[in-house]
Amino acid sequence: MELDKLYTFPELVIGKLEQWSLTRLTGEDRQTYLQGQLTAEIQGLAAGQHTLSGHCDPAGKVWSVLRVINTGKHLWILQTNSAAEKELPELTKYSVFSKITISPVDDYQPIAIIGKHAKTFVEQQWGQSIATQGGLLNNGFCIAYPQQPMRYLFILPTQTANSLSQRDPDCQDIDALWNELNIIAGLPSLTAKTSGQFIPQALNLQLLDAISFTKGCYTGQEVVARAKYRGINKRATLRFVGQSTQPIESGQDIEMQLGDNWRRCGTLLQSFRQENGYTEVLAVVRADSSADCKYRLQNQPDSQLTLAHLPYSLTPVE
Repeated sequence: MELDKLYTFPELVIGKLEQWSLTRLTGEDRQTYLQGQLTAEIQGLAAGQHTLSGHCDPAGKVWSVLRVINTGKHLWILQTNSAAEKELPELTKYSVFSKITISPVDDYQPIAIIGKHAKTFVEQQWGQSIATQGGLLNNGFCIAYPQQPMRYLFILPTQTANSLSQRDPDCQDIDALWNELNIIAGLPSLTAKTSGQFIPQALNLQLLDAISFTKGCYTGQEVVARAKYRGINKRATLRFVGQSTQPIESGQDIEMQLGDNWRRCGTLLQSFRQENGYTEVLAVVRADSSADCKYRLQNQPDSQLTLAHLPYSLTPVE
């Protein structure tokens, strides 16, 4: 199998994303509060818009990479369940001083629609505008991925989500497929094991419009600004493809070959592995890592990884 051969996507699969959590923020201070907590511009986020962002500790290390969605009536935060374990207690820590309520969402579900016919299905169900650019629904929200028209993320009432999921009862692990699409897109996510380890620039958040360098202060802002203006960050999130022999865990080390020896060079964020061993990962490594080097997973000496394409440049547009 060619190392850069991608997963063969199905015609259409629909299912709930069980590994992702949804949090609701209500109250008149909801945008102001997040403006002082997150790396992205939140105050100017209009109804129907969404943005990727990071939530940092005071040292500028990211607790979670999350997506903020403005429905007009409230804000939703979407992130992995694992990262939310650390992030949500930090997010709610100072909410008592603002007019805001932060609560888990149990009446809506994130649901993925993936496949070669995904756009046609979405257009039939919700119209051409939603299929093209996503946005607000009568009772929910749609995130479209223009660079990956084979997938959509919907946030729908639980009953509606359950009904849609029943259309495809044989979809075994849509979370794994969703994760692979995030890897291909270079969209990082954190878990409890990798939470609090990296500054936003090491996760490519400046390349994904997830950092505002013109907004006011937020937690960790001084460190993030210093990394930009003093050029102190030397790491980036890069994509690797190859073969592995065993299951892979978030936080696992990546090694590179130096002569006859192997040396740790980075940390794995997320992975996708097929039964035949074909593997794709996102890992934080040196930004100048060479495609000519050989890489592998620590504790898997027979694994093989090579640098692969990202759909965006590592050089931000000033």
